[in-house]
Amino acid sequence: MKRPRGFGVVACRWVVGLACVGSVACGGGGDDGPTHEEEESLVQACPADIATVLFDRLPVAATAINEVIVFGELDPGGDDVIPNNQSGIRLNGQGVPLVAPGNVTVVGVRSSTFTVSPFRQGETDFGLIIRPCSEATATFLHVISLVPKFADLLAGAVCSDYSTDSETVHDCKIEGLEIAVTSGEALGTVGGATAGGFDFDMHDTRSVASVTARANDLYKNAVCFSRYYDATNRALLESRTGLLGVVRTGEPACGSIEVDVPGTAQGVWVKASNPVPYDGGADNYLTLAPHFLDPDNRQDIAIGGTSPILEDFVRGVARTNRDFEQLTEDGLLYCYSNGGTTTRSYFVRLNAGQQLTLEVKTHAPGVTPCLDAPGTWAFSGAAVAYIR
Repeated sequence: MKRPRGFGVVACRWVVGLACVGSVACGGGGDDGPTHEEEESLVQACPADIATVLFDRLPVAATAINEVIVFGELDPGGDDVIPNNQSGIRLNGQGVPLVAPGNVTVVGVRSSTFTVSPFRQGETDFGLIIRPCSEATATFLHVISLVPKFADLLAGAVCSDYSTDSETVHDCKIEGLEIAVTSGEALGTVGGATAGGFDFDMHDTRSVASVTARANDLYKNAVCFSRYYDATNRALLESRTGLLGVVRTGEPACGSIEVDVPGTAQGVWVKASNPVPYDGGADNYLTLAPHFLDPDNRQDIAIGGTSPILEDFVRGVARTNRDFEQLTEDGLLYCYSNGGTTTRSYFVRLNAGQQLTLEVKTHAPGVTPCLDAPGTWAFSGAAVAYIR
């Protein structure tokens, strides 16, 4: 489930036509308290301890949760060449009631109508931005319906149109709200014919991930939502975190976007010939990282481009399928292959100064160069140079 463009975290609060910077009201007022243009915010500061529980209620019934999307999942075909900083819940049914996960404040409402689409033309889905405290923001997307309390607010929304490669969307949003809701209060419904789940994205400015500097600040503040739950609900969510029935193993149980290990091949790379920021430049990126489902035993290669690639391998210790975290700046060439009937293998070398070279080698089924002596391995002119 991808985030529709333009529905980001609300960066400030708006009151009576004044743009405020930060989560408190603008302007003076001295010691006389807030004026009619300046009101006390309903959103209080987060606790100093980031481990403090913020949510005490699952957003949908436990029986409706099929899977929780792994935080940090790789999907180059969906533009997630670097670990995905979103998460969400895949559902067992449709029309599932969505409720507030705790005592929170709704600060934004959105609708997206697909006016042109190959599979959902004419459909509308909705979004909500909520805050349990001022530094932490959660976003629900792909909501099928909203309760009238929030749906009616869209009559005053600001609307615009945008297009992707295959769709045109009429997008309406209203931000700067402060509507308190209590834990378990109805918000709407999720799960529809073309939306088998919903996004539950979480950002916290108290958390800054150690990720590629070429990602934006919003990416760096992303966290998995399950970490904010009480122990019982967190355990349930983590027990269902996975893909297609395969539950993620390893820590953190919800997943991670922190994959870079300096001085090794592991992490996010960009083409040396075009070191652009990640936003809008995914085709130029490469990630070598622990497998998002089985990080202790397997590892992934994700390559962007017109024909994106995602392939995983058992972690090795020799020159074949070497653990990326153990592939250092030794100037040696390493080979990666799944053997069997695979038609692709990969040559990788890490040189001094964090310069990485990778080449995709295509071949007949099972005829991998990884079976040849390492002394015969060599790059061709098709090899691509990457930097951090």
